[in-house]
Amino acid sequence: MSQVTLSPSAVPNQLIGWIGYGNSSISLGTIRSDFYLKNIRLQVTELFNDSGTDTITVGTDTDEDAYMTSEDVSSAGIKSITLGTDNGFNSTRAEVKVFYNGQNSDATTGKALIIFEFTPVPPQI
Repeated sequence: MSQVTLSPSAVPNQLIGWIGYGNSSISLGTIRSDFYLKNIRLQVTELFNDSGTDTITVGTDTDEDAYMTSEDVSSAGIKSITLGTDNGFNSTRAEVKVFYNGQNSDATTGKALIIFEFTPVPPQI
């Protein structure tokens, strides 16, 4: 399954993309330093059907759940997510990535929309 993302300039202050069962990760884009993470929205439009657990996190290559902790995606719908430890103000430029983990790597369906909402802020004084 292919990924589709909108560039950061396409929608101000949002990174938007789709992840499917065939992708273990996608990049939503690189965000500049000095931003405030407001929210992450996750809607599963087609349930993921791995024979084990199905989860999605949002983070970076070095911390896969920095922005959103593990969310069960084995059912469709709008999810109530928990922001990760890097919620709020961030002073470091980062590539924001979405990670799908199918426990047994045997999913044949699954698709989710992720919206990463942030506000640029001035550098710290």
